[in-house]
Amino acid sequence: MPVYVLGDRPVRRPDDVHTLKISPVHEERRPWDGGRQRWSYELLRGDQLIFQGADLGSPPGRSADEIALHALIFLTLEPGDTDPEYFAGYTPEQREWCEQYAADLAMYTYDEYGTERRDLADFRIGQ
Repeated sequence: MPVYVLGDRPVRRPDDVHTLKISPVHEERRPWDGGRQRWSYELLRGDQLIFQGADLGSPPGRSADEIALHALIFLTLEPGDTDPEYFAGYTPEQREWCEQYAADLAMYTYDEYGTERRDLADFRIGQ
């Protein structure tokens, strides 16, 4: 399972580090959905689980590094970025996390020149 570490450089406190884990969901592909690959994810802050799910989909042939980037884009959306209904299922803890960390973590979707990254390979530490 690829693991991506996102945090301040240098890290000020261990709980400032976020870890994103991405893994393909091994299930029979359905012909009516274009053979899309499903992915599971976990986003942690320190050792605290913030989000987890298995509801990401991608066209066949996408890498885990690419999926990690797209997961991070969705997981760092804030109120005002999209419809309020998107946040209806958030727990109070997820809302608090969003207010405190989402904007900073979303910066990892861009490189040092402000260009949107193609993937998160630069932050991968595991297979």
